[in-house]
Amino acid sequence: MSSQGSLFSTTLQEITQTKLTELDKQRRVFEDHRERIKAVLAKVQDVEETLPAVAELVRRAFNITIKDGKVVRSSDQDKVSISIELQILDRVFTQAKYDPSFSVKILEQWQDRLVGHVEQQSAKYAFAWLYGQLTNESVAAKAPKAKPTSSEDDFEHVGGAKKLEARAKWEEGVFVATYVDKAEISKLLSDLFEPRETESRVLHKALKDMRDKATKFGDTIRQSKGFNTETLKWAIKGLLASDLLTQDKRDALRSFRDSDTILREVAD
Repeated sequence: MSSQGSLFSTTLQEITQTKLTELDKQRRVFEDHRERIKAVLAKVQDVEETLPAVAELVRRAFNITIKDGKVVRSSDQDKVSISIELQILDRVFTQAKYDPSFSVKILEQWQDRLVGHVEQQSAKYAFAWLYGQLTNESVAAKAPKAKPTSSEDDFEHVGGAKKLEARAKWEEGVFVATYVDKAEISKLLSDLFEPRETESRVLHKALKDMRDKATKFGDTIRQSKGFNTETLKWAIKGLLASDLLTQDKRDALRSFRDSDTILREVAD
């Protein structure tokens, strides 16, 4: 039982550390966009020039998808509001361009609104980073200080090194985007499916329909969250049904499966 508890606790710590590391990467990227926004505002005073640049940087900072030059409403609940505002802002730009009576104060209000969103998100990242630091310090303070013998120390060192190496490979596969030669893939698909000009129009239409469906499917995947509590339960169920894990790991997985709080944290 103590072995199961130790494995469960260690796994939770590793999950927490991985999430905090990824959160710190996101914070750094966001802060980079925030600094660029501040630089734009400091360099140019004309809101008609700064607002489009600020809006684009805000879109990138919040990772809002754009398609055919237009902002796509996000399926992420945390980004729905900002994506809708950016969609409305596109119409505001159009009105400001053709309506001579359009007030500059409206643009200033929009700019203040966008900057406010950025500052609010920056504060969230700052508090999350602080919470992560406090969590790590608390875990480190409560961790028992074992005094292994020389042979045990060597064993732990080798085991720990392998674990760190495996973790690094896993994180690289999860968080580092794989290089894809889009041009080569497009050429291959064109050679396979592209009908000749002399062939039936039905083939051309079928190809266009297939491309539209593939694009729509890709957009759906990109906008949706890959994991939720249900998919995690499904994955755990599959692992428990296999014979790949030791009994301690199976017991730890069952503990994860039965805790909705942990599942939500892992899926987040």
